[in-house]
Amino acid sequence: MGRLRLAMSWCSSVAPAWLLPHCDATTRSKLRPDILYVEHPATNDDDPTPAEVDNWKARAKIYIVEIGYCGDTRYQEAMPRKQEQHTQLLRLLHEEGWQQVQPIQTHMLGNCGTIYAPLHQWLHSTLGLSTYDTDHAVHKLI
Repeated sequence: MGRLRLAMSWCSSVAPAWLLPHCDATTRSKLRPDILYVEHPATNDDDPTPAEVDNWKARAKIYIVEIGYCGDTRYQEAMPRKQEQHTQLLRLLHEEGWQQVQPIQTHMLGNCGTIYAPLHQWLHSTLGLSTYDTDHAVHKLI
């Protein structure tokens, strides 16, 4: 997934240098959730200043989202393994001073195209996507 720039957010699967400035590029490239979504005040600059980033650390919400695939009847077995996958990224964000890091969101899709309700609910209620956009996003994943 490439970078997606919205008016008040930043979305990718790789943490940018400004998010984890004390982490080298090799380490950051290994911390790859399916979606890393950061809600922050808009800036016209693709490379915010350290002062801007420091200002965001108390207010910006950060979501780490992992999408997993499992046998349609093995949902409960797959969840713990997927949730554990990004604990290092979560720890590094906290160490860097980001105060609004949300719990890791893990969502599963069944091998036969099963879309579990929690993914729809999360996209709609947390990110505020419309029903149409939620359906569109989920179908892009399968």
